[in-house]
Amino acid sequence: MGDYSSYHGSCKELPFNGLVIIMILIDHLSELVHKFNSKVNKDEKLAQALDGIKKAINLEFGEEAYSFRIEDGKAHSLRDGLLDNPDVTIAADLETIIGLLEKRIRPMKAFAQRKLRVAGEIEDLLRLRKLF
Repeated sequence: MGDYSSYHGSCKELPFNGLVIIMILIDHLSELVHKFNSKVNKDEKLAQALDGIKKAINLEFGEEAYSFRIEDGKAHSLRDGLLDNPDVTIAADLETIIGLLEKRIRPMKAFAQRKLRVAGEIEDLLRLRKLF
């Protein structure tokens, strides 16, 4: 699962510019996971705060769906598809999520306009907000 070196899943049915969008999305998500793990490696307080925390996160972007886990103070296994019983679910259309990742759209504005939907325990949501 989750070989992101080329298109996958429903990407096969998208027109060329749709494939480019999916590839950009995957690059951004992979970069976020890398930044998260780098931040934990550099910040001992953050690493201690994450000690023992296990969370499953689902990302739903139109027909595209991805997931990853936070465990042992690291983000693991960015892959296509959803996990059962996620602790947090983040949903948006592709245009909105790319805009958020490229910082062209502010998260609170997207949330207020109902273009970004987030579900989970408030503690988990606040923790994720601080980390990324």
